Amino acid sequence: MKKSKIIVPAMGILCLSMAAAVTGTVAWFTASRVKSLTMSNIKVYNPESSLVMNVSSIVNTIVDSSGEVPVVTHSPLRDASVNLASTPAVWGTNLADDGTVESFRSIASPYAAGTIDTIDIFYATSFKVSFNLNATSGYNYELFFDSATSLNSVTALTTGTNDVLSALRIGVKTSSSYFVWAPRTVDASVKKITAADDAAAGVAESRAIIGSTALPTTTDDVLDAGYTSNMGYIGEVPFKVTSGEQTTLDITVFTWFEGTDSKCIQDSKGIETAFAAGMTFKMFRSN
Repeated sequence: MKKSKIIVPAMGILCLSMAAAVTGTVAWFTASRVKSLTMSNIKVYNPESSLVMNVSSIVNTIVDSSGEVPVVTHSPLRDASVNLASTPAVWGTNLADDGTVESFRSIASPYAAGTIDTIDIFYATSFKVSFNLNATSGYNYELFFDSATSLNSVTALTTGTNDVLSALRIGVKTSSSYFVWAPRTVDASVKKITAADDAAAGVAESRAIIGSTALPTTTDDVLDAGYTSNMGYIGEVPFKVTSGEQTTLDITVFTWFEGTDSKCIQDSKGIETAFAAGMTFKMFRSN
């Protein structure tokens, strides 16, 4: 009997202790996982820029920039040869007594060739084109002459009717390079006169575009490597500045009828033919 009296109270104490453990506060690690904020003064910026072009006359041209596309009117031309490899040099012929080409002479600006029936004739014309961007850009841009598109604006060559169009040459001279475009020639190569005693056939032009050449390739709107070797490459277009002196990418465009072209040879009859031609320039991102 004494032992049982001791055990019962002990069991009561154990039950009370277990109940306290179950009903007590549970404390685990916690964290705040959601935060909010507000935004103001949100701005959007267009890093792209548009190409700006200004055209002005140098010699024997009249420029009309009143429309969206500038129009350059040229004075009448006779056969000549222009070498743009260094300082631009215009060459004319010295004829022998029998009328054949004997030698060549350098022709100074304004490249006058004489007057026929009160009409002034010249050996070549030239005008200046300046390029820049309409706003400071987030990218760099490179400029190219698009000969393929430009070819569409050149009068079609009709054999026996306007053969002399084959001799049309348009040369682009930059501060560091040049190229000569022969849009309608039928010759396999382009020639030029480089000295007074050159042969009448001329010497090979190393930087010639015959007809048209493809523009450089791009990936995701950015020029692929090697674009500076493209024949139509002109140079990097400078950013527009908000103050100070404005920088531009300038080219000088020469136009003439190349005397060394096989279709420039004419008989004694007079010719007076007008042709149409246009030039298209295109810029690409380089970064």
